[in-house]
Order: sequence, then C-alpha cells, then structure tokens
Amino acid sequence: MGTYLRDNDFEKLYWPTFSKLVHTLAEAGQPVLIGCDNNWMRYLDHLYELPENTRFCFEFGDPKLVKEKLGKKHIISGFFPLTYLQTATKEECIDKAKELIDILAPGGKYYFQFDKSPITLDSVNIENYAAVLKYVMENTRYSNPEKGVTEENINIDKIEESRLYKIESKYYQSYENYKSQSLNSSNGIHQIKKEKLKVYEDMIFHMIFMLM
Repeated sequence: MGTYLRDNDFEKLYWPTFSKLVHTLAEAGQPVLIGCDNNWMRYLDHLYELPENTRFCFEFGDPKLVKEKLGKKHIISGFFPLTYLQTATKEECIDKAKELIDILAPGGKYYFQFDKSPITLDSVNIENYAAVLKYVMENTRYSNPEKGVTEENINIDKIEESRLYKIESKYYQSYENYKSQSLNSSNGIHQIKKEKLKVYEDMIFHMIFMLM
C-alpha cells in the first residue's frame, strides 16, 4: 500500500501506524516479515529505522542499494523475478540467482527468496525452478547461523495494552453484545458461537483497520 501513495500521504497516513505496529511486535520478541511490494527505493531510510533484524522481501528495486542501506541492520530477501522462471533459460535463471547471491549474501543477513510466491504449477517452468533451488541449496549455506526465534523469546505479555489498537465501530459487534441480544439460545451453544464469531469478526475488522 505505502508505495502507491504520494510522499505526503505516506508520511502522514501510512508510516506512523505501520512503524508503531512493527515496533510493538518487536518489543514482544516477534520479528516481522514485510513484503515490500512494488518499488520501495524512495523509502529505504524509513525502513532502516525499523527494529533491528526486521525481515524484508523486495519485489522490485536495486539490490545493491538495498544491501548498502539495510544490509548491516536488517534481513533481506526477494528480488528474483518469478516470471524469469518462465521466460529465461535454465542457465540464465541460475546466473540470475548467482548475481543476487553475490550482491546480497556477503556479510550475512540474507536468505534467498523469489519476488512473489508461485500460486499454481503453471506459474513457473518446473525445470528452471528446480535448477535455481538446487543452486541455492548448494551455494548459500552460512557457516555460523545464529539462534533463531523460539517460544522462549516471544512473549506477548511484554506488549503494553495501551500500545495496542482498539477497534471501535458501530458496525463491529462484540460477542458480549451479541449474547445479550440473542434469544432462544441454550447456554451450551454459546461457547461455540463465541469462538466462531470472534475468529471471523476479528479477522475481518483487523484486516480492514490495518488497510485504513
């Protein structure tokens, strides 16, 4: 969303809440993977200010510039065009993977990933896909991987309740309100209703809220 906005709208409407969300999750020990769709080159300085080891998967842009600006603080992936697997030869696909690895891997904080995820089998040429993954497997192994995220260092209780957003809308009905208005329902069925209603309503309204 951010790259489709004018700079002024990005600064005023998008970045403040997005940055707060990423920092709040990081404070609880949960790193964030951000899909940088479209071209984020004009906002690299903003991305740099996010918590250390935030993960970025870039769709378009200059991998050399991204490595220069973000590579010492954050974790980078992406850039390999999925469409390349359909249009290029096997050798060209391997050369492209090698080019990106040579730029992004030195010094660490990189893992290989395509710019998009294949949706169906006909999204890629399977032979090219397999050749690239084989090359990556054989040529991108770090000798000193750091300890990853575990349940022990993720603690949702660290997040202060005051930092979390509250959904307030005349269109949002909490389960408590629903139950008070519900007629002819036995107590035994209420727990099932509560769980289902909460899952779907929270999913929809949180998604809408985040896109606003």
